[in-house]
Amino acid sequence: MKATNQIKVDRKTKDKTHAITQALNILKQGDLFGIFPEGTRSRTGQLQKAYTGVAKLVLKAKVPIIPVGITGTYEILSAHDKFPKLKKCQFKIAQPIYLDKYYGQEDDKEVLRKITDDLMKQIGEMVGEEYKW
Repeated sequence: MKATNQIKVDRKTKDKTHAITQALNILKQGDLFGIFPEGTRSRTGQLQKAYTGVAKLVLKAKVPIIPVGITGTYEILSAHDKFPKLKKCQFKIAQPIYLDKYYGQEDDKEVLRKITDDLMKQIGEMVGEEYKW
């Protein structure tokens, strides 16, 4: 994880303060930060319900979201596989989403859910899949 500058998130504890602080520092320095809204690999290869942490993070940092849709990763390494397969995946990158109108609302659960669901619907369109949550 250190070699690729990943931030470890301890799933056993509800306290994500360390990971959030690290991510905010990266964003406030003007660097890009990738995060998977679903929090883990899909067990089925389909889009799963996303967590609202992405929305909360970008509102706190006051930065846009750049949606990225990735296809083919399940075929490369599903959650059930031990070793990756040599196959291709595809990345689609959309225009940034500016959320200025939501700044200061990072604790509003309805706002966070709306931003998250809108983001995931766009990612679903990018990868040719319906976001059903």
